[in-house]
Amino acid sequence: MNKITVIFMYEEVLYERLTPEALETRRKRAPIAYLPLGTLEWHGPHLPLGSDHLQSQGFFIKLAQRVGGVVLPPLFIGPDSRKDVDDFEYYGMDILQKASSQPMQLIGSAYWISDRLFSEIIDAVFKQVHRAGFRIMVAHGHGPSNDYIIDNKTDLEQKHGLRIFTIWRGKEE
Repeated sequence: MNKITVIFMYEEVLYERLTPEALETRRKRAPIAYLPLGTLEWHGPHLPLGSDHLQSQGFFIKLAQRVGGVVLPPLFIGPDSRKDVDDFEYYGMDILQKASSQPMQLIGSAYWISDRLFSEIIDAVFKQVHRAGFRIMVAHGHGPSNDYIIDNKTDLEQKHGLRIFTIWRGKEE
């Protein structure tokens, strides 16, 4: 009987799993940082709460392995629309589902932050990414977070000395 040996080659690209030497090597080879944007919100009973960032992170891992660069830890918080109804606050997917006969609300989802705070967090992350020697930032995930990046792209690029891109959804199309 023949024995088949399967070896999986996996090139580590997740920032938090890299050694300082590996991070420096990857950055020198391709100064690209990928930032998965995602909130923790309900998209339906069949999907995990982290669907926004999980999709982006999975795509970015494959992209970084093929093109180069490093995948940053995801941001699990972000801006979203808010509506007050009957003395109760609804955010994001909660708003869309309020009138549904099969509500998909997860009241108390721990994900929403103000636009101002999100802006401050993005500024801090982009500043540190540039300081670390990266020159290209690719950010994608949660719709309103992605839209913030698109709406402020020129200012963010000038302020932080980065080329900034988003992926496949939003106002750039």
